[in-house]
Amino acid sequence: MSRWLLVSLALLLVPGQPDAHKLNRKARVTIVTPADGATVQNPVQLVFETEKIALAPVGESPHRAGHAIVLIDAEPPEDLDEPVPMTKGYLHLVAGEDQARLTLSPGPHTLQVVVGDEEHTPWGERLFSEQIQIVVVEP
Repeated sequence: MSRWLLVSLALLLVPGQPDAHKLNRKARVTIVTPADGATVQNPVQLVFETEKIALAPVGESPHRAGHAIVLIDAEPPEDLDEPVPMTKGYLHLVAGEDQARLTLSPGPHTLQVVVGDEEHTPWGERLFSEQIQIVVVEP
């Protein structure tokens, strides 16, 4: 038997590392509140839910859970293989939260939630919620 064939067979028998972005095809993230088009006052209570993926503090369950990143008046990153920036417009909920209290300036805003891995990289297009639009008014 050739050396190449033996090496190939050996590689098939060795268990590999889990794929960091292997994901249940039914995994989703959905914004529960506020509703798209809502008029709200500060603080804005953002609540979202995940399906077929758990949320956990960053680093607690690598390859099995993610953390939420709230996009506030920001577009999703173009390269889904790169970490989501930790800059204005991207609120990383690193403790595994499924909600956030936001203080936003009066006027129109967009909100979207993405689930990222322990390196802040999106788990994939399915784990971006729909983008919603809200209007914040003063009391």
